[in-house]
Amino acid sequence: MIIGGNYKEPTYWYNLKLPVTPWARSELVGFRCMRYINDTLKDQLTRNFQQPQRNYSNLNPVSDEIFQVYRELCQFNRGAVNPKVVSRNQFDDYILEVISVNVPYENDPMLIKIWLPLDSKPPYQPVIYFPGISAQYSHTVNDIKIGGKDYFLKSGRALIYPDYYSSFGRGDHDFSNVNSWKQTYKCIITDFRVVCDYIQTRSDIDRDKISYYGNSWGGGVAPYILAVEDRVKVGIVSLFGVASIEKYMFKEFDQVDYLPRVKIPMLLLGGKYDPDYYLEQQEAFYNLLGTEEKDKKWIIYESTHFIPRKDLINESISWLDKYLGTPDKIDD
Repeated sequence: MIIGGNYKEPTYWYNLKLPVTPWARSELVGFRCMRYINDTLKDQLTRNFQQPQRNYSNLNPVSDEIFQVYRELCQFNRGAVNPKVVSRNQFDDYILEVISVNVPYENDPMLIKIWLPLDSKPPYQPVIYFPGISAQYSHTVNDIKIGGKDYFLKSGRALIYPDYYSSFGRGDHDFSNVNSWKQTYKCIITDFRVVCDYIQTRSDIDRDKISYYGNSWGGGVAPYILAVEDRVKVGIVSLFGVASIEKYMFKEFDQVDYLPRVKIPMLLLGGKYDPDYYLEQQEAFYNLLGTEEKDKKWIIYESTHFIPRKDLINESISWLDKYLGTPDKIDD
């Protein structure tokens, strides 16, 4: 086991225990030497630190009456999304659109990047993506890229990637403030629902076949979104689990209360040695899901905080094909 925090890893990994092969040899694996300035500092650094742990054998979701109060906290006054095309560019295999839409909680609009495949016939099945936590450390919308998610596009589907509140430099979010986290999650849920509202305005996107794909942070956020937005028909999460302590220590956004209210088909992809989401956290997520047993699937890989790409592609596309049908490709 090593402690994370080398120069190529996310900064939030600095105190995570990561399993690696004892034969690993690289510039990322090693040790640091230090000299204590004084005994006070030594005492602070060597003091035992216990991370709060959750009892996963005794998770009790709130009643429907209480959850309805939580759900109402996520409601917003719907207005005109007022979409505007910021840019539209055609490439060899796809069209990339950047759309500006209004959100009800502030005057500044939200941007949505949409990739449309050129080898398929509309209306396209939309996959709405929710990224990992690194999106909160980015300060520019230019960092929203299709990257390794191009397989959705190659399968004939449209990929939709919004700049959610608190990500890519959008929104005033204080990581150390509990109330800021509350507001952030309310805004994030609203953002996703505004994207669904926008989809309703387009004839070239199939409003009845919306799917959700969340990775890491997006896996943790999935219960909040999918429990309150019923226009999503299928869900996929890679790297997921119930938080080890109540999410940021406020009750309104405890995954335990939202998971039983998620009823759609769900594909769950997890790593056996994931330092962010241990197996017991993944198991709690799976068991709490309100989806019927026949429509939820949990696959565990011999990996840490990643899913082997070949399996991620094959399982995700097969899952969407199974529940939404195969996209209609244009004949060569």
